[in-house]
Amino acid sequence: MNKNKYGFEPAKIKIKDFKKYTDIAFIIDSPIFIKEAKKIRKKYGISKPFGLNNYQHWLITNLGKKTIRVFYKKIKDLRMSMGLETNYQDVFEKAVLGCEITDVDYVATQLINFSKLPSFVTYKPYFIWAILITSQTKKKDVLEAFGKYKEAMRKVQASPDTHYRADEYNKIRKEVDRDRKWYWKVRKGMTYRQIARQDGISGDDFNRSVKDLIVKAVKAYRKNLF
Repeated sequence: MNKNKYGFEPAKIKIKDFKKYTDIAFIIDSPIFIKEAKKIRKKYGISKPFGLNNYQHWLITNLGKKTIRVFYKKIKDLRMSMGLETNYQDVFEKAVLGCEITDVDYVATQLINFSKLPSFVTYKPYFIWAILITSQTKKKDVLEAFGKYKEAMRKVQASPDTHYRADEYNKIRKEVDRDRKWYWKVRKGMTYRQIARQDGISGDDFNRSVKDLIVKAVKAYRKNLF
């Protein structure tokens, strides 16, 4: 058997929101997830990622309805073992199957029960706005609260600091995309010189500083993994 038959390719994350992107990347790129996802793939004969292909047809044809339920339960058990909420379920399924992960697969904003806050609500709370309603809440109360939210956001967007943060965001997002790409190339056994060459840095221009940049970037990305 080809020893690479059940190798693991990184799932493509087609999400623009930086917070959501990193939420997902740092989990599905972690050794914990990859180890267990590879076991699931091997057990059910998934030898290559589906990408944009119709995985549902493959599951029905090759596993059957009864086994499909067990298959999805395995993925659910993996998610729960990592202590993650149900809003990660579609992400885990897509990552195990090797499909593209898009905005519809990860909904971080939803109507929630405040008696049990999901972990994502406590992350950078100053970016999260919620309207808590009770049985006495009237429609006009909700509209009034939403109006205050819009006014607060208008002031934030009008601030010069907002434009600075947007520039910083774009810079950080590009760095995370780059670091993730390098991280996976290192996992596949590529040398730092080979990685630099693929990024357009010729052999003559490859030096210690370029190598250090790649090494530090990969270490920083790995440190953020789940």
